[in-house]
Amino acid sequence: MVATSPLHRVIALLQGTGASAIADVGIADLLASGLDAPVRSAEEQAELCRERAELMRQLLETRLAGGVGYPVANMLIASRHLVGLRHDLQRWRDLAGSARYYREHPAIALRIARAGRTVIGDGECPA
Repeated sequence: MVATSPLHRVIALLQGTGASAIADVGIADLLASGLDAPVRSAEEQAELCRERAELMRQLLETRLAGGVGYPVANMLIASRHLVGLRHDLQRWRDLAGSARYYREHPAIALRIARAGRTVIGDGECPA
């Protein structure tokens, strides 16, 4: 399991993860201020993660192909870093996709944002 990073905490807030949350309520609520910047930023971050993961993969592959011993501890650290980058890549892609969807469907975004503001008690929305 990947440790909770600042990225995961921010995305959790935006996507509304948690026991009493409505999915994507944070993203949907951004509609008023515009979703172009969050979409663009999330796409840029996803691309950076993809580039970093590919670089890490190439470095590991080259190091292993060289036939020179490489400390196991370093391999474990590099492998964990690569896995973390892949998780971050997927999270950024998910965030960009959600923001893009709500930008293209403002009525749905408004409905979810309103529902998120009226969540009560254990996460039940009033009818």
